[in-house]
Amino acid sequence: MTEREQLLSQMVSHKILMTDRLKAGIPLRDGSWFDKHGRGFNPVENIYSLRIKSGWHDDMPDLEATRAISAHYLGLAHYPPTFFRENRFDNPPPTENDRLLYCDYIEFQLSITGLLNVQEIQQIRQRGWWDHEIESMPIELIFQKKVDLPDFQEVCDKIASWKEEGWKVAFFHGAFDPVTITHLQNATTAYLYGLVTGVPLKLVIGFDSDELIKRKGKNHPRYPLDKRREEFGRFWMADETVVLRAQKPITEEFVKDYLDLGVDYIVTTTNPDDIATRIDAIIESNLELIPISESPLATATQIIRKARSRK
Repeated sequence: MTEREQLLSQMVSHKILMTDRLKAGIPLRDGSWFDKHGRGFNPVENIYSLRIKSGWHDDMPDLEATRAISAHYLGLAHYPPTFFRENRFDNPPPTENDRLLYCDYIEFQLSITGLLNVQEIQQIRQRGWWDHEIESMPIELIFQKKVDLPDFQEVCDKIASWKEEGWKVAFFHGAFDPVTITHLQNATTAYLYGLVTGVPLKLVIGFDSDELIKRKGKNHPRYPLDKRREEFGRFWMADETVVLRAQKPITEEFVKDYLDLGVDYIVTTTNPDDIATRIDAIIESNLELIPISESPLATATQIIRKARSRK
């Protein structure tokens, strides 16, 4: 199977995993192991911010490492001997129901953020054994994606060829400085829009130029543009990345780039700033919107501030 075929098969099968057991267990505050310990799993707090807390100035959070460590957490939960050994000193000790509920909870978190797709999660479930050392995790369980960094015109040409094949193209635009799990969740939601509506979607991630980001203030951008593109480009749901040509933070300049690229849908959050400054111009240009509710997950700035405050 080619990389493209493998990626498409994973995209088609992706969904948010929420079991009836988890729906019933989440509201319970009963002093159980899951109540006291299991519900604390948070890929943003536990994994993603590790690189920020290291103190290295240029060490951008690593989403590929975050995906791998998340897979390791899930593997430990799914293999009973390792799970009960790792948590044997907890009070209260976990029961088998706690373990199953914890597995459901991690799968929900990873599927809704898109950190792991359904095929990856199923492979981890079926693994059969799991060592507590992360180095022992089979790397083939995580989809490894090749990334290139084409220029604006090359992306235009690629989009044109996709559309000849019958694809529609959704465009998710931002600074992504750095790329966060919130951004992944928004990208995942956009792709699920295609599955729900039956529209065959490709997802392109658009980046503001460094010149635009510098307008945000001192020390911006925080991380190099190519690193940010590579990071989001490795996300299994991103089909391509591109740097916009807009030199001013004006909606009309952004919309011109959208039209020149030839995209069909614009992914936008439903916060008041977006509604006030972008949505009318996008609609007037006959582009369709994929609205994303504002995520409860932290922004890049919030994550960085919280992580650095703990040093």
